Amino acid sequence: MSQWKGNLKYLDENFKNNRALALQSVSVDGLVLASLHEFYKNDKEIVLEAVNQNGLALEYASARLKKNKFIILTALANNVDAIRFVNKSIKINQIGYRLILNSEGRVLKYLNSKYKDNPKYVKIAIEDNGLALQYASENLKNNTEIALLAISQNGMAFNFVSEELKNNADFIKSAVEIDGSILKYLDHNFKSDKQIVLAALQQNPLALKYASMDLKKDREIVLEAIKGNSLALAYASEDLKKDWDICSLAISLDNSFLPMSIQLNPLQFVDDLIKNDKKFLVEVIGESSNRPSSLQYLNSDSKIEYIKNQFVGMNDDLLYLDDNTKNDKQFILSVIYNCADCLKFLDDKFKNDREVVLAAVKRDGNSLMYATQNLIDDYEIAFEAVNSNGKALEFVGETLINNRSIVLAAVNKDEDALLFVSDSLKKDREIVLKAVNTGGSALEYAPDIHKKDREIVLAAVSNYGYAIEHADVTLKNDKEIALAALTNFGEAIEFLSDDLKNDNLIVLKALNNSNYAYIINHIPKKFINNREMMLIAVKHRGEVIQNLPNKFKKDKELVLEAIKQNIYAFQYADESLRKDKSFVLNCIEVSRKEIFGIHESLTQDQDIKNAISKLKNN
Repeated sequence: MSQWKGNLKYLDENFKNNRALALQSVSVDGLVLASLHEFYKNDKEIVLEAVNQNGLALEYASARLKKNKFIILTALANNVDAIRFVNKSIKINQIGYRLILNSEGRVLKYLNSKYKDNPKYVKIAIEDNGLALQYASENLKNNTEIALLAISQNGMAFNFVSEELKNNADFIKSAVEIDGSILKYLDHNFKSDKQIVLAALQQNPLALKYASMDLKKDREIVLEAIKGNSLALAYASEDLKKDWDICSLAISLDNSFLPMSIQLNPLQFVDDLIKNDKKFLVEVIGESSNRPSSLQYLNSDSKIEYIKNQFVGMNDDLLYLDDNTKNDKQFILSVIYNCADCLKFLDDKFKNDREVVLAAVKRDGNSLMYATQNLIDDYEIAFEAVNSNGKALEFVGETLINNRSIVLAAVNKDEDALLFVSDSLKKDREIVLKAVNTGGSALEYAPDIHKKDREIVLAAVSNYGYAIEHADVTLKNDKEIALAALTNFGEAIEFLSDDLKNDNLIVLKALNNSNYAYIINHIPKKFINNREMMLIAVKHRGEVIQNLPNKFKKDKELVLEAIKQNIYAFQYADESLRKDKSFVLNCIEVSRKEIFGIHESLTQDQDIKNAISKLKNN
């Protein structure tokens, strides 16, 4: 570490003369080289290790090694500022331009005027670091192309362009089109130029911040900025922050495309009289979406109006209410029907208030999770909760978890509620049958005895074919059950018995009702090698062709049927077909779409390009 350099001089001479220790020391901190004996500063391996760890260690190398180009380049690769310590007899510019070519732009600082005035090297430098423009010759700082190139890499490079360019309107317009924030560096006359400011706003709407005060009062300018980013309202004049149309536009625009860290609410910039106006509250704020909470920017009366009118964007908006309002039971009851999860944010006294909790669970059964123990054991509250959301059964109290009517209501609302049914009631055939009739996926949570029940399994797979996965093995060989499962999910063939997988009718049913190409992985090989079967398969799911034997990928009829269903299937055809010009043209004509996967030898063929162009024009 860096403390080695200071401490090494106090070491015993035997240690300081220990080459292995010296080599190890500089590998940890290259600047330790400063404290080593002179003969180590002339040791190529030790010096190389030192500059590789810290390029500035070149300062302490011997005069001989400061001429060694390999050591010099190693040091500069680590820290370009080490160029200060290169032996003066070395042709520093040769090393310098090699570094520039390796994208070390700021080395331009150390080169002589010959290179600083050479467009080739200056361009290479500023492509890596736009600020390297400051080291270019005055002549090149006045070069429009080079100046704009530097600005495109770093807008701050504008500070280093010539005074002539800084006063050239055409150049300024080009510069702000590249980086609108450059407006902040301009003279007042350009900040007052409407065309230049508009050009800047199109690139960066928030550049309104740097426009002249007169233009911040200009409706056209401000509207243009807000259309690009609603937060530009922050920089509008105070009068325009009272403008209904401008403020409503800012509030209505979606800024969810911005990073979360800057997804601010433009409402904070709207004048208080406007944002607390009831009409504006109802017609503008209430209709906005994708906003962080608006409540924090409203006064107390408007906050209450906002919530009462069902404009709560997030239930934690309640946190922004004053204490008196948050503790007003009548107010809470008036808004709770519009708050899916607001019980979570209420005071504990409301979580123990029967009337409030009952209202909350009617709105969203899962609110039961926030109620107190005595209320989760309340029959009416529990029943209303599961009747609103079946999975709220998870939060029902122990005294009611075995109540049959509550459990039946839960599974009737949501099949997955069966997951939370007690083991004793899962044995109840009526409850399980009710659950699988609601949704077949409930079969997964049924006890084994019901997975052997033919009526229950048939009901489950009729709802959800994939439920066959959880049926007893004996029923996976039941043809009627298998056909019912395949009717809505062909891929369910994966879980059938081997006997049924080899049944022609079963395979046809699966292929005709498949949803994914991977179904072919569950079809016996004898069917995959059957052309008629695979023709049916690709007609239903074109991309299946990717998993078929090569002989079918060379089959023109089969490939043609595949791309009729899915144009992307062509990429899986055999290369011989993908480079067959007449076949490709036929595919384009039949599919009436641009196909993908044409062999590279045909991508520039004029007839094919014309055929594709004709499609696009139509």
